[in-house]
Amino acid sequence: MTTSLEPVRPIVLEEIHEARKRIAGTIVRTPLIRLDLGPGLPDVRLKLENLQPINAYKLRGAANAVALLSDAERRRGVWTISAGNAGQGVAYAARAAGDDHLGTEFLSLRVSPAGEILRPW
Repeated sequence: MTTSLEPVRPIVLEEIHEARKRIAGTIVRTPLIRLDLGPGLPDVRLKLENLQPINAYKLRGAANAVALLSDAERRRGVWTISAGNAGQGVAYAARAAGDDHLGTEFLSLRVSPAGEILRPW
């Protein structure tokens, strides 16, 4: 059995600018720093996404997804199944949206580390 996937649509720069505006109130603008490896070695830059409230970049996509929800979708709430950062991102973004109608369900695997599950968002 073969599965044919649709080609991925190219992302337009304007879409990135729009997403940046949507998530600005939820995420932290993290620094980009240069890692000095020495002369003749590659120029390496590090984006410090560990400074996000959930310590991971996954909050960016989750915040954008929550921001794009219609009123009807918000009333139904959001849910995720995750053993880590993606679930934390959805939970944090939903809470940060501040919408009383936006419920969140977080389902985790039995093998999920307790530290990942017991966070306050």
